Amino acid sequence: MKTIVVNEKEQTRVPFLRGILIRSLLEAGLDFEEAFKLASRLRDELSDTGEIESRDLRRRVSEMLQRSGHEDALELYRI
Repeated sequence: MKTIVVNEKEQTRVPFLRGILIRSLLEAGLDFEEAFKLASRLRDELSDTGEIESRDLRRRVSEMLQRSGHEDALELYRI
């Protein structure tokens, strides 16, 4: 099942793509290995989710970053 990310404000619906999240995490300062690991974990967690609001996705990424000790990378994901 493909997870669709819904952005109500911009009225868009796009598939969740691990590669896009990896790129975003790299821009936030993570190294590739850690970005890949976190993005893969989130993709697995969303495997049974049909749709997710973009703000909920950002919140989940923020929580993962906090749990894994990457507080310095949180700025991109704050709502």
